[in-house]
Amino acid sequence: MITLHCQCKLLRAVALLAALLLHSASVFAERVSINSAHGQKGQGWLFGARGPEGVTDCWVLLPSHVAQPKGSGKAAAFQFTDSAGVTGHTSVPIVIADIPGAIDLTDGEDDLAFAKVEVGRAPGRCLSRLGLPAYSYDVVLRSLPELNFQKFQGASFDLFSMTVNRVWIDDRGGSVMSLKASDPESIGSQLMQGISGAIGEVIYRGQWYPFAMVTQLAEPGVANAIRFDAIKAVFNMIDITSTETDRVGDTGYELLSYRIRPQSNAAGPESLADPRVCWSASAADGDESVELVIRASDFLTGVRRLSIFHAAGCSDAPVRFSVDQRVPGSAQWVRERDCETVTGINSPSQCFMDLRMPRELRITFPTNKAISLSGIKLR
Repeated sequence: MITLHCQCKLLRAVALLAALLLHSASVFAERVSINSAHGQKGQGWLFGARGPEGVTDCWVLLPSHVAQPKGSGKAAAFQFTDSAGVTGHTSVPIVIADIPGAIDLTDGEDDLAFAKVEVGRAPGRCLSRLGLPAYSYDVVLRSLPELNFQKFQGASFDLFSMTVNRVWIDDRGGSVMSLKASDPESIGSQLMQGISGAIGEVIYRGQWYPFAMVTQLAEPGVANAIRFDAIKAVFNMIDITSTETDRVGDTGYELLSYRIRPQSNAAGPESLADPRVCWSASAADGDESVELVIRASDFLTGVRRLSIFHAAGCSDAPVRFSVDQRVPGSAQWVRERDCETVTGINSPSQCFMDLRMPRELRITFPTNKAISLSGIKLR
């Protein structure tokens, strides 16, 4: 009996490994690990969705508690790593509680969020989608499928499988379900920790599809999950054609100091907080550059992007600038990167960075000519 039990466990491990090898060649395998600004770790699903102007944008699906732990305030942008070890950053997630009527689609389950990818995966490069065709879920569910999971952090991963334990019946036939480990003895407590956002997949007509996302561990070896057809229905309620400024929270900043010679009758650099004002200045006497020092004020969200823009009619050409950063109180500045200004408040900036708070930024325009700007935005 002992030998038979060991053989069964070995066969299950071999079957899981074979599933992984078959699955690794599929373009639909888009699991990511998540490190949130709040210190939370979890899993997520990287997928593509048609956005403005027909471009397929990249998004990350995750449980909202990973990006917005209880008592931590608003959700924050986060860093993710894909199975190839490539890291990326997102915008501020959209949580289900902020989508009117969406919670009705998940039978009251509110642990769901979506975040648009800002850095790490170019538009059009996310090939996976949000699950099976809608009519297929009931067919698959009736077959009592075994869902295959991969939990990974960085380059390491663990394999395990779960089956449907219980289904909460709703108008969709069971949007929320309880899953139990297929082999509880082989799944230790360490493996089950940090599986929030883990994706269970099934084979349908010869292809792997995401079927459900784990939201929380209910008890050892048992987890709650949301079916992907409900997840897709919620995502379809988001207006993904809205402007980035409408969706992405900006990080506040304070103007600490500046070295400039203001143009006659021009407003001071404090006016950069008002995009309707065109601020102009040139290098102070004896200097060869215009310099501003600001401090990001939100220590939770970090700085992922700096955008310095000029409105139409304020300036005609991009202006080059450099960014140095330091921890407040430190005398040592460290060069972060070189960038250019953009035209318009909603124009995408390529001035990306990965800075945790608190940070001070020194922005230097290397010119002795006058420059004109309309605003600074941190994200």
